[in-house]
Amino acid sequence: MKKTLKFMMALWLAMAGGAAVAQDATDVNGIADLKANQGGMVKLTLLAGTVVYGAVSEYSGDYLYLWDGQDGTRVSMPVGTLTDLSDYVGKTVSGSVTGSYAPQSPNGNTILGTTIELTKGEAADLVPQVVTIADLKASPATYAYSYVKVQGNLFYVQYQERLYDETGDYLEVSDIHYQNLTLSLFNNQKGAFAGPFYHSPSRWGDEMKLGVISANFFESEGMATPTPVTLDATAENDLSKEIPLATVTINNLSYEAGNLAVLSVPFNMSAARIESVFGEGTELYSLDTRNSEITADGAYFVFQKYDYSTYGSYGTAVYLIKPTKSVANPTFTAVQISANPYPGYSSYQKWDYSTYTHEDITFRGTFAPTTLATDGTRLLPAADGTLTAATAETAMVNAFSGFFEVPADIAAARVMLPGDVITAISEVEQSRQSSGQTYNLSGMRVSAPVRGLYVKDGRKVVAAPRR
Repeated sequence: MKKTLKFMMALWLAMAGGAAVAQDATDVNGIADLKANQGGMVKLTLLAGTVVYGAVSEYSGDYLYLWDGQDGTRVSMPVGTLTDLSDYVGKTVSGSVTGSYAPQSPNGNTILGTTIELTKGEAADLVPQVVTIADLKASPATYAYSYVKVQGNLFYVQYQERLYDETGDYLEVSDIHYQNLTLSLFNNQKGAFAGPFYHSPSRWGDEMKLGVISANFFESEGMATPTPVTLDATAENDLSKEIPLATVTINNLSYEAGNLAVLSVPFNMSAARIESVFGEGTELYSLDTRNSEITADGAYFVFQKYDYSTYGSYGTAVYLIKPTKSVANPTFTAVQISANPYPGYSSYQKWDYSTYTHEDITFRGTFAPTTLATDGTRLLPAADGTLTAATAETAMVNAFSGFFEVPADIAAARVMLPGDVITAISEVEQSRQSSGQTYNLSGMRVSAPVRGLYVKDGRKVVAAPRR
């Protein structure tokens, strides 16, 4: 217990920047000397010309980035410190930083600052090191938290920004200078991007990222060019190789404005990409596996509106789409194709717990032409959402399309979107047609229906979730 109290007291003194910290700290002069240090408590004395070139406040703390023209480091501080130091950005500083330093910590070359004694000088002309992505990946420890400028092509891929060079290699990118740059607004831009280079070594592989604090979109040497890929909805396609940056055209594939169709493509798409191809206000729907139903009179594929505004669409999922503009042989720019992707599917299961068996209904996408069974268990969607059984003439489904699966004993099936109604109902439901009441599919009256399938005034309806 006494040892624990002593340790906690020592830790408190360290965080408070007390005299015990300064006494035990090793003096280092300049960032290069710091990076040569083996770790522990250090007192970094800043050399002439050192500049604060970045400042950011995050939930885990506040950070200052120091650059002396050759080397850089990050100073980690308690939350709220930047209220006093954020106006130091772009200025020369003198003084010292005392704190714990671990050159190969998960955060790379970072000082956990406990005492910061800085004096602000004149504005500085910040000159980053001009490097390539290959330079950074070849010697990541050398450039850790250095102020670098990298030329490349900025793309929004896989829900994050990536900076590509002319070889197709890339770095992940983040915006660290708060209220300064929103990278998503500069999607697919060529230029030079400057900021600290993050290097976080670990036994699972090094994490490397460029933190952008400034960008120049007029410098365009050495830009990446997406690999052109042509796919055919009526043919087999080679999807065996990963293509990290591609512009994909799919021939023999078309969508009509206002009509429902299946969206099944082997890559993720951002919201901007979806609306650039299919039109602003395009709607996507995903299968609601909690509220779809298998009843005595048929199977009901209940769909819910899918909000793609934040995360876009997934290549591992299948959707119904209602585009706002017609498109034939669509082209999708700046997407990533994974090796051997598997088409998405979504299922609802109705369990019989007395026998531990279940019946399934499934919405399934395709990445290759597929021949369907013609026994009534494979259904094709029409533009109005009706489903018809595959026949000998319609059994071949194109790639990048989809179909529905039902058990063999299902008499009928229907796609239902939010607000849809169905007039083909059973005799029991017709008896309630003029009652004005709402019932669930078990025949129980419901006063406040939540999301799902119900019967009201003799019609099956889909209740949308409350906002």
